[in-house]
Order: sequence, then structure tokens, then C-alpha cells
Amino acid sequence: MSVATTKSGVENAPDPDVVVPKSHIQLWTIIRTLGEGAFGEVKLVVDRNNDGYPAAMKCVCSSDKKDILALRKEAIIMKKCRGHPNIVYYIGTREDHEMNEYQLFLEYCDGGELYDRIEPDVGLPVAKCQHYFRQLIEGVRYMHSLGITHRDIKPENILLLENDQLKIADFGMATIFKSDGNERFLDTTCGSKPYIAPEVFLQSYKAEPNDIWACGIVLVAMLSGVLPWAEATSESAEFKTFVIDRSVELNPFNRMDLESLQLLKIILEYNWEKRATIERIQNHSWMKADFGSTNVIMNRKKRMFGMTHSTTLSNNLPRDDSSQPSVKKPKRDISKLVDPDILAQSQPPQARNVLGESSGNDPSNLVCRPFTQPGNSEMLLLSHSQVISSASQRMSNPLEKLARRMTRIAVNLTIPIFSQKLSTVLDQLKYEYRLLDSRTMIVKYVNKLDGCSFIINMLSIPDGGNEDKVLVDFRRSKGDGLLFKKHFLAVKSALQDLIPNNIIPLPVYLV
Repeated sequence: MSVATTKSGVENAPDPDVVVPKSHIQLWTIIRTLGEGAFGEVKLVVDRNNDGYPAAMKCVCSSDKKDILALRKEAIIMKKCRGHPNIVYYIGTREDHEMNEYQLFLEYCDGGELYDRIEPDVGLPVAKCQHYFRQLIEGVRYMHSLGITHRDIKPENILLLENDQLKIADFGMATIFKSDGNERFLDTTCGSKPYIAPEVFLQSYKAEPNDIWACGIVLVAMLSGVLPWAEATSESAEFKTFVIDRSVELNPFNRMDLESLQLLKIILEYNWEKRATIERIQNHSWMKADFGSTNVIMNRKKRMFGMTHSTTLSNNLPRDDSSQPSVKKPKRDISKLVDPDILAQSQPPQARNVLGESSGNDPSNLVCRPFTQPGNSEMLLLSHSQVISSASQRMSNPLEKLARRMTRIAVNLTIPIFSQKLSTVLDQLKYEYRLLDSRTMIVKYVNKLDGCSFIINMLSIPDGGNEDKVLVDFRRSKGDGLLFKKHFLAVKSALQDLIPNNIIPLPVYLV
């Protein structure tokens, strides 16, 4: 769950590029909503004037000046980062008076969100973790070189292309921390609690070490499939044990290889002044190791993070439960931080030039790819009539294959019958839910501390035979991605008797 107070380093900056003249408004088509929340919506759109190339359109109501200011700030920052291969490509903005919306157009990524690749409680192979982490660090290095800090790095805000290229997304909490060589300390507590560096909760903080800490937590999630603690404060027993004892005997660190632990040791350093820099991380042996061709370091004996306790760690974090680590100056009471109910803003990846923007010969320009994603789940297809006009159908439709999530099942039942059985299962598992319409429901876990909710969409699968088929699509709405996947697996397990052994690879129409 993200927390933030409003403060901007670019509030008075000029408006970013406004693209797509009024005469071109009808040349794009909205396909479906990708996410919705207090900020507005993210929609999948295609450019009918450019062979149906897709984009993600983030939009807010034009009458909400606060939201427009926030979206303009995000656009300005993303424009500054435009062109790097590991940052979602910024296309442009537009104020649509007919729809009463201010719109931000971004690359649509076809590989989904990083968290969707991570198996809960298991993680990813080390070689895959290294592949993604190298790209993440390179993207962060670039934005820091521009004086920009993201402040909300987490798997839900990291997207992938079908070819496994990583893209940092969602710059809604980003800000400028350095300009003309002058660096400022930040004092806005923002981000998602499990990924926030400890100093952010306590005092004004430097931007770069905070992002680096978040990258370290992402690496833990990739390596283990779990988060090490709920927040990096004395409220967390796991964090206190980690800081005081420097122990790797607890989950998830006790399941990691030696080189991974050594890298995490320098990234998850409590003292931000001693925390690893980007350069030090990139020069670490783990980053340069060849995990793809050898398992030599995978089976090395695990050992403790350090033979001695850090003086800084021991001195700054008391060994009783009465207080937080001591700091030079007090900050806000953490218990007063507000966790706004913000629905997921992330969207799957890949597009460029969607709105006819000239790209020149920039080698970083993106090439639209068919939307496929590795996995055994069913393919979702769009009809040509929903996507582009007949004039643009002479080329292969880029949206014929949407990014496939791992969180869906198929059943040989009608929607009404399955909906009844699903409701029974959700009651048994103690979920709260309500129907949005006859085929869509939003689900919450009764444990309010979980903070996770998701949407279940039931879609009829066209079939030439007599057997009814339904594709059941689960989409994260709010909360941590790994928790969402755990909930999906729990519901799927309870429905296992309804799921046929054979895969149903039939198209469905998304509306």
C-alpha cells in the first residue's frame, strides 16, 4: 500500500508536450480499462492511424486541479527520462475537453508486471533475478543521473516486455532531488511501506539511498517470493532482528546462496551513508557472475551476513521494544501515516508512436510486438472489429495476442453456475465480495491488515461444440502483488475440482 503526502519539485514547471491535435481525437480506440482508482483510470487504447499500435492512457478528470497537477508532474518527469530502454516510454499528454479528461499516454508493455513472474514463497531462478536486477539498477542509475528519484520502486511498478526487457513504470511519486549540481534532502514520506528505507520514516533523507534500498527489497522478493518485513521500523520484529543480529537464519535469507546474501548485505545497510551506491552494486561479483551456465555458487555453504555487528546498527537501534532507532532529529509519528486506498495503476507493456509522434532515428525507439507472455494459461484474443478499422487490417493486428497473466483459470460451466460455486468458495475462505455486474466481482480478504483486493471477471468462451466454457480472469486491484498471487492460488485450489485437465485455448472477446 502506498503512502504519500503531496509535495512536488516540479510544481511550477512548464506543461509537457501536448500531443494529438483535435482533428485526430477519433483516430484512437479505447479497448478496455487496465486499472482504476482514486487517481482516475488507466486504459488500453490503440492508434487506428498507426496500424493499431497500442498505448496505456492514464487519465484524470479535468475538473480536479490537484490530480491534473500530479499527472502533469508525472508527465514532465517521464519526459525527462524518455529514451532509456529500462524506463517506460513517455509518448505525450492531451487535454480532452469532450471527455473532460487530462490524459497521459505511455508505452504499453506486453510482458506484464514483474510480480506476476514471481512464485510466492519460492521466487525466481537466480539467473532470472540477475537478469531483471541488472536492468532495474541500470534504469535507476539513469534516472538518478538526471536528478530524478522514483520513490515507489516495487514489483507492481516494474513492467516487462515479451522479450524480458524490464521497464520501470508509474512515476506518480517521483520528484527531482538534484538540479544544477545542487542536491536537496527530501522530507515527504511516500512509497509502499515494505520497500521504504528506514531513514524515510524518521527524518529528512537523501533520495538515492532510498531508491537503492527499495531495489534491494525487490531483489529479496525475486529471490525468495516473500517480503522480509512489513516495514523497516522498530514496529517490525523481523526488521529489528535483521538490524541488530545481522542474522540470515530467518526466512527468507536462510534460503539464499552466499553471493546473493553478500550483495543484499551492502544494499540493505541500515546506515544510509554506508549503503551501497549504484556503482558498487554494478561492480559486485553477483552482478557479473554467469548464473546461466553454471551452478557453482548456487550450492555454496550459506553463512552469516557478517562476523561482527555493525557499530552503527547496534548503537542506533535499541535492544528494547520501547522506541525506534535514535536519530538526530525527530520526525512524524509513523502511526499517523495514512495509507490511501489507491487501486493498482500498473499496466502491462509495449508501444510507441501510438499517437503519431515522430520518433526520428533514436536507437531507443520501441518496436511494437505481438502481445504474448510465457506461460501455460489461455490466450486472450481481440476481434479485429474491436481494434482497428478494415484499412489497418492488412498488417498483423498487434493486439491479437494480449499479455497473458498467470492468474486465470478456465472451466466447463456456464457463468451463472460457476458464479454460484465461486460465491460458495469465497464464503468458505472468508472473503468479502460484491458483484459489479453479472460476470464481474470485486473481492477483499476479511483481514483488513492484508490490504489486498482483486477483481474476478468471468468471460464466455465461444465454442463450436455444445459444451459451455468460461475463462475466469483474476486481476489485482489493490495491495501487494505477492499477496494477491497467494490469494489467487488459494481460490484456485478450492476450485480445483471444477478445472478440467485439458487446456482450453479458445479466444474470448474483451470489452
